[in-house]
Amino acid sequence: MANMRRLGRRQSLSYLRSRAGLFMGELQHGILQQVHNGYVRHGQRPPGIARDVRYARRWAECNYRRRPYDGSVALFRSTDPAARIYPAPLMGWQQLLKGQVDVYDVPGEHMRMLSEPAIGSVAQVLSTRLQAAAYRCGPTATS
Repeated sequence: MANMRRLGRRQSLSYLRSRAGLFMGELQHGILQQVHNGYVRHGQRPPGIARDVRYARRWAECNYRRRPYDGSVALFRSTDPAARIYPAPLMGWQQLLKGQVDVYDVPGEHMRMLSEPAIGSVAQVLSTRLQAAAYRCGPTATS
């Protein structure tokens, strides 16, 4: 409060308006998040105003429950030493991945794995694996 007195009347009011605006924005987002969650919980599509991807992402983040997976997995990991926070070869995934896990080292930093030049090696592995999976599944109605 003492800082507000030092600012003067005009600056204090400006500060309070900006804080109130931030609070109202946060309140609006909180309400829309609850509206979105209520519709989704009841199996309905949220109305347009609550259909923002941020609300869907937050709902998924809060409601996702990890379960073991017994299928085949391609695990890409960065060769950057800073990214090796998990000393185990599967980087902490061993409790969830129960099927075959093929580990692929991608040159460079973790956050740049999907950028040139690293994306070339990722794309090559994915292409090979997708072709193999398509071959195992046989012809489809779209081929």
